[in-house]
Amino acid sequence: MALQQFVCRFTLMTLLLSPGFYSSNYGGQKDSPGASPWQVILLNDDGLQCVGSLITDQWVLTSGRCMANYGPNNTVALLGAQNQLGENPHEENRTIDDVVCYSDRHDYHSKDSICLLLLSAPVNFSEAIQPIALASRRSTFHNGTLSWVTVFDSYYHNETILQKVKASIVGNNQCNCDYEGEEISDKQMCVGLGDEGYDACEVFQGSPLVIKGDKEWVLAGVEGFQHTCGPLKVYAEVSRYQRWISESITGMEPHFVTFDPPGFDMDKNFICIKSEILTTPVPISTTTGDTIFSGGDNLIHFTHFLFLSAPFLFLHDVVGTSGM
Repeated sequence: MALQQFVCRFTLMTLLLSPGFYSSNYGGQKDSPGASPWQVILLNDDGLQCVGSLITDQWVLTSGRCMANYGPNNTVALLGAQNQLGENPHEENRTIDDVVCYSDRHDYHSKDSICLLLLSAPVNFSEAIQPIALASRRSTFHNGTLSWVTVFDSYYHNETILQKVKASIVGNNQCNCDYEGEEISDKQMCVGLGDEGYDACEVFQGSPLVIKGDKEWVLAGVEGFQHTCGPLKVYAEVSRYQRWISESITGMEPHFVTFDPPGFDMDKNFICIKSEILTTPVPISTTTGDTIFSGGDNLIHFTHFLFLSAPFLFLHDVVGTSGM
C-alpha cells in the first residue's frame, strides 16, 4: 500500500480517537508528559499497529512484538500528529528501512525483546517532534516513583482510543511477590496501574514508560511481552540496554541521563509474605512409639501438659518457700 494511502487511513482513523489521545486524562496538569513529542505512531495495513519513542532524528525504540506480525515493509511511522481534528503543520511520516532487535530476530515474543527502527530519512525537530532522553545504566527507580504510560481508553473499550495515565514503579522484589506471571528478570521493571483503575491488558504495545527527571522527561521502560492481566505490568528497563543501543544505532547519538532520586528504596527491605504461608497447617508426624518424644501427637500432648503444669509448679515453689 502506498504511503499516501496510509496517511489517508490514519486521517480517517483519527476521527475515532478521543481528543485526549496525546494528552493526560488529568487535564494536562503540570507534571504530565502533555503532548509527548517523542511518541511515534506505527501503522500497518490494518491501521494502528503500536507506538514507539523517538530517541534520535532517525531511530525509534519500541517492543519486539510490535514487529512480530509485520515487517519493515508493512510499517509506516507517523510523527508530530498532535491534533486529531485540525491540521498538523509539523506532521511527518517515514517508512522503515531496518529493524534491529536485542533478542533473536526470529523470537520477537521473548520477554527481553526490544527493537530499534531505522526511519527512511531523518525527521526535522520542532515543537511537535522531539526525541526523548534515555535512562542511563546508572539510573535507579525507587518503589513508588511516579511514572506515565500509554493505555487503551477503558471507558470506551475501544482499542483505537489511547490515554496517558499515571502509574507507579513497583520494585522487583515486591513485583516478584505479587506478580502472577513469570519471575521478573534484571532487565525488566514493574509498574502498578491498579490505583487508576486500569489493567495491564490495556497497556498499548510499545508503550513508553516515562518519568520526569530534574530537567527533562526520561524514557525508563518499553512495554514488554506479557500474557497476564491485572494491576501490574512488566516493562523492559531501558537503562539495562544502554551499551546495546549505543552500539546498534548510526548517525546522531541518543541522549542518556541518570535518573537517581534521593532517599532510600524501600523495595530493598521488602519481605514477601504470601497468605498461603500463614494459613497452611504444619504437617504432624504419625510416627508412634513408647516415649513422649517418638511421635508428633505425643509431643503436642507433652507440651500441652507442660503448659498446664507450669502454674502448679510455680505455686508449689511459693508455698514451699513460705513454709520454710
